[in-house]
Amino acid sequence: MKVATGIGISLPILLVVLSLLSQADGVFGFFLSEIPRVLLSWTSFETLWRLFLIALVALGLFAYFHALMEEREEHVEIPDPTREEQKIVWDGVIMVTVLTMINIVYIAFTVIQISYLFTGNKMLLPAGMTYAEYAKNGFNELVMVTLINFAILLMTMHFASRAKRLLYRLIQGLLSLLTVGTGFMLFSAYFRLSLYEAYYGYTYSRLLGHAFMIFLAVLLVISLVKIWHDRFSLIQSFAIVGLASYVLLNYVNMDAIIAKNNIALYHDSKILDIDYLTELSYDAVPIILSLAEDERVGSEVVSKLERRIAKLPANDQWQSFNFSTYQAKKWMSQSAGR
Repeated sequence: MKVATGIGISLPILLVVLSLLSQADGVFGFFLSEIPRVLLSWTSFETLWRLFLIALVALGLFAYFHALMEEREEHVEIPDPTREEQKIVWDGVIMVTVLTMINIVYIAFTVIQISYLFTGNKMLLPAGMTYAEYAKNGFNELVMVTLINFAILLMTMHFASRAKRLLYRLIQGLLSLLTVGTGFMLFSAYFRLSLYEAYYGYTYSRLLGHAFMIFLAVLLVISLVKIWHDRFSLIQSFAIVGLASYVLLNYVNMDAIIAKNNIALYHDSKILDIDYLTELSYDAVPIILSLAEDERVGSEVVSKLERRIAKLPANDQWQSFNFSTYQAKKWMSQSAGR
């Protein structure tokens, strides 16, 4: 009954996860859609009947031997209504069943990812799907699955029963496998986004996506430590990492990074979104002016920057002094002097 309960709990989770993974990975969705056809090609009424009989006999034998080997209690403890309410815990057998079902799906997804995305095995892609389409899709879905895994991981660590040591060790092993699988999904999403950027360029949202995935990866490492060291403070560690990440993100010059990477991409592909590049903050102006000598886009880039900087007040008060604006004006005057 506990195993059946675990399977019943895992089914709704698997429906959501399988739907997201199918959208994230066309090859995984292709194989998933092929399962009914493969099953129907070899199953028949006789096969189903035999499988039903085998399952029925196996269940009966298991129940019989379990009843023989189970230790009998000599006395039954009468519940004490005055005793304080115990902490809510989840049964170990149910949790093992749920985690096993989920990990099987993630192992299959990982194998497909390694086979197609990272080895470049283009010849085995389904008909009508290009390798570029396969590589660029699925970033959002993989991040959603990662967040679902985080919820499963945190709730299991908090509510899982620790009464039976061996069973809890098995739960710890399955949680570790879930953490590793989640880390691989993060790496896959990071890799996909990098491929997308290599073709379409860099923006705020894409860089923030990278930062968010790195943040989640650090939280996964902390969670892996917590799985095997129960006294480790998870909330405190998450709070420290979250605060440090927020401060670091505010000090990183994202505009300069976007400009530098898009210019490097332009030198390779000769494609550049000049309007987006020149609308970045003034922190990126020194890097953007490296295109001033470019024969194709240099004059247009300088012209757009000059028109933008010309709109700034001529004499700023010291209260509103901005170093990036001052530096942009200085660089523009030097560029005009050349």
